[in-house]
Amino acid sequence: LPRHPLRRQRAMLPPRDARLPALIYEAGDKKPGGIFLCGGQGAGKSTGTDFQKLVVGKKLYFEERGQNLLNERYNDHLEGKLIVVANELGTTKEAFRPLWEKIKAFTTEEETPIDKKYANKYRVNNFSFLFINSNHENALLLEKDDRRWACFEVSEAKKGDFKYWRELRKKCFNQETADLFFSWLCKTHEFDEVDISELPETEARTRIKERSLGPIDRFLLEIKEEWSPQAEQFASLAADEEKKQFLKTLSPDEYQAFQNSRWRKSSILYINFCGWAQHSREPSVKEKIFGAHLSKVLQKERRADGYYYDLYSIK
Repeated sequence: LPRHPLRRQRAMLPPRDARLPALIYEAGDKKPGGIFLCGGQGAGKSTGTDFQKLVVGKKLYFEERGQNLLNERYNDHLEGKLIVVANELGTTKEAFRPLWEKIKAFTTEEETPIDKKYANKYRVNNFSFLFINSNHENALLLEKDDRRWACFEVSEAKKGDFKYWRELRKKCFNQETADLFFSWLCKTHEFDEVDISELPETEARTRIKERSLGPIDRFLLEIKEEWSPQAEQFASLAADEEKKQFLKTLSPDEYQAFQNSRWRKSSILYINFCGWAQHSREPSVKEKIFGAHLSKVLQKERRADGYYYDLYSIK
């Protein structure tokens, strides 16, 4: 469960209904980001989020299909919620980008505007933590330096075994367990020092980040995957002085070969990219756009015959 104002350091808890205002308004910080769960139909993705509803109660929980969650004109259904669950983000390609921008804002902003029918728009504190359940990994887009989304692939070992999931909910993920879990959360200090921005780099998260890259970054990633052990060692050095010392250890022939592999003229690199794009059936881009993007992500130097890019500066 994400760490937010839900936890209270008290030995005795008031009745569930009486503690709701305290849980919402007690001091706490917005925890940016969310959790993405992907797996096939019947794999049990909703078992965990349904348990969250039992833990926090129906008044602090909201669940809806992704395209209805933030695309509706009125969004007062999100006010005061601690756990928000989006089931699929299925939408048209044209509508996905605006929806995704709204989701990014909702998962990071400490205040959110509320638009309620027959009322003036107003702003409220946003403590909501978002879960996205999806059957498809490509429902999520991540930047390569993303620090917001934890991504997990749900095992399909019990996919379609509905008797198993019914028994698990009945015997384990029930209201009694939820109440005990809630009481434990209110007393424990186990997570006080946990930094939730240090996300686990799961295989699913790595795949999603790679798929979310644009064609230029995917091209650079393939170049990086072909680095020699020598290049990997050089790129791992942080300080310029360490890199200079590394180059001094190379023989003249090794040094020349290393530098030839390291530096690539901009016009040649663009030709390489166009060939890669055609072979990989990736969309190409104009040379001006290609150069502008490389200038942001790679080190370069100007020589008499043009600009050269350092291929061993790929991050």
